[in-house]
Amino acid sequence: MTDFSYPKHLYPFESKWTTIRGNTIHYIDEGEGETIVFFHPPVSSSFMYRNMIKELSKYFRCVALDFPGFGLSKIASEGEYEHTINTLSEIVFGFIEALQLRSIYLLMQECGGHAAIKVFMQQPEKLKGIILTDTVIYPVSAYPRITTMLSLINGSVFNFINMNFNFLVRAMTRFGVRNRKLSIEERNIYKAMFRTKEMRRASTRLLHQLVVEEKLLSQIQTAFETTFNKLPTLIIYGEKDPLTAMGVPLRIHRLLPNSKLHFIKNEGHFPHEGEPEKMNELIVNWINK
Repeated sequence: MTDFSYPKHLYPFESKWTTIRGNTIHYIDEGEGETIVFFHPPVSSSFMYRNMIKELSKYFRCVALDFPGFGLSKIASEGEYEHTINTLSEIVFGFIEALQLRSIYLLMQECGGHAAIKVFMQQPEKLKGIILTDTVIYPVSAYPRITTMLSLINGSVFNFINMNFNFLVRAMTRFGVRNRKLSIEERNIYKAMFRTKEMRRASTRLLHQLVVEEKLLSQIQTAFETTFNKLPTLIIYGEKDPLTAMGVPLRIHRLLPNSKLHFIKNEGHFPHEGEPEKMNELIVNWINK
């Protein structure tokens, strides 16, 4: 099988590498200034943030990794690595230590963000602010629609379809992004990222972790009610994100007294792809203020 790579004209960054728990981790470290660290969701890699980092790295230091088995990162031993939020958090901890990251602005999104928050719950002094984008910080049992959807995604029927036809990433690139139509090349890169059945299964397994890890989500909620309650937080959600319709971002905003809430007009669950320019504008203005 031909090795996968990111095309330079879309991803014009210097690839860097480190080893964490035997796994070969690919990452990028671009720009100078305040440090923003990106931890990607289970349907992507650092590639999702390319258009954000191209601009943000003019003003800040932007660091983004690929978790093991995603993007360009390699798992040391497939049979010994389990795709869970807990294993992701071990990678996050090792990554922060390897790069000696301090005074971090965390972009928190889905499972990668939950793994990072788990680490910062033990090291809150390293966190300077949080950029919350299209995610939940509450147990999903409080939202039956989310629980049902994630259980369906992890079910045998969906996994058969997804593993054989790469359905999840095809749906994400077509329906999760509303304000910009991804090019054929961009969609093909996403499909190539999940070119094996094992990679596709890793995505659905990780998404279902939000159902399985009820206790962790409860701990994360408590951390936002206490440890992180007054931390500067920028909340950005797509106006058409199902989480917005459920009231998730507004609930978070009401919880955090030092938060700013913005909705990206007409955008869905992935404004990082659909409206990177607007995302960048909001982040630059917020950090500078």
